[in-house]
Amino acid sequence: MKQGKREQILRAAAAQFAEKGYEGASIRAIAEAAGVNIAMISYYFGGKRGLYEEAFTSQLSALQPFLTLDAETEPPLRIFQCYAETAAAVHEDSPYLLPYLYRILLSPSTDAGPIFARYVSQMFHQLCRAAVRGQEAGLIRTDLDPKSAVLLFAGGINFHFLSRRIRAHIDRDGTLFPEEKSYIRQALSIFFQGIERRDPS
Repeated sequence: MKQGKREQILRAAAAQFAEKGYEGASIRAIAEAAGVNIAMISYYFGGKRGLYEEAFTSQLSALQPFLTLDAETEPPLRIFQCYAETAAAVHEDSPYLLPYLYRILLSPSTDAGPIFARYVSQMFHQLCRAAVRGQEAGLIRTDLDPKSAVLLFAGGINFHFLSRRIRAHIDRDGTLFPEEKSYIRQALSIFFQGIERRDPS
């Protein structure tokens, strides 16, 4: 299906901003890459700032299946599993997300920081609520601090993707590290076994 002009602009903008950052990216270059008149950017996005924010947000749109889960009714462990699967899908389907994230991690004052923080806050609260409900249901160890467990879990999932560039230099023939699907399965298995409540025998 042919992309509309708006989608063409967003795609071109995501590539430019990921590569050059907000200051380095040129509205003219984005318009040329998208094959549109430069005035279309103001028409659709109100200018460079609006385009920048929406281009980054578009890279995070695949998070919606996780963010829209009902944390009060969905099985707690399923929420953790869905987070891992969603994170993998986001990194796979949003090719410009990692460069954005590298910029945020290396320069916390970057313009994308507040946008990303909003998503992180929602995800963190979703996972913390799942952990608390799991403890209340007798599924998760009550001696665990839910917030610490969530940070450990999310960090373990996302570091695999954030370290792609490093791993590419270390593992040149692609045999040293596990494939991503295998890694996600193992990470979930290790995490679930670690948080599982076990009654004293």
